[in-house]
Amino acid sequence: MANGIHSLASLAPDFCKQYVNQPCLLNEAVYEQVMENVMKKIEAKPSSQMVSVSMNDVSSWCTCDKCKPFIEEHGESEYLIRFVNRVAEEIEKRGYKDILVHTFAYSDVLSAPTTSPRHNVIIQYAPIDACIGHPMSAKCNYTPITYYSGQYLQDWGKTGCNMYLWTYHGNYGAPIPNTDMSYATMSGNA
Repeated sequence: MANGIHSLASLAPDFCKQYVNQPCLLNEAVYEQVMENVMKKIEAKPSSQMVSVSMNDVSSWCTCDKCKPFIEEHGESEYLIRFVNRVAEEIEKRGYKDILVHTFAYSDVLSAPTTSPRHNVIIQYAPIDACIGHPMSAKCNYTPITYYSGQYLQDWGKTGCNMYLWTYHGNYGAPIPNTDMSYATMSGNA
């Protein structure tokens, strides 16, 4: 990969900070800075097959007069994927037809958008709040957040996107991970 994940802060440093906010994705100056920095990352690592244009590790979305109504009507996933698609299309137009653009289905953007990701976009489905006690195909009664019901994943699949699955296999509240549970969950998901 040409850069790291949770990358919007490094791609649009004049407009956001990593653990504070997401940049305004409807601001043309943000898009131009992201494109400039994406191209620098690609050119610095010409053997890279992927570049990440992914949300910062925080849930603070832009609330400007353009973004707030858009997000209220369409949701965060649609807001992000339209921006990522635009970047991916421009990368391809500039001759980098083999570069894939990575982004997350994570936190606020777990639900699938109505716009399909472009053919050169990779969605990394990462349900951080999911229960890890059983595979996605099982019903979960342990947490009110039932992302591992698999419905969000199925909805993303209906968009026809290229997908990776990130599984959180540790119990971060316990001193030692439960490897038997992790193995059973990962095996069931596979």
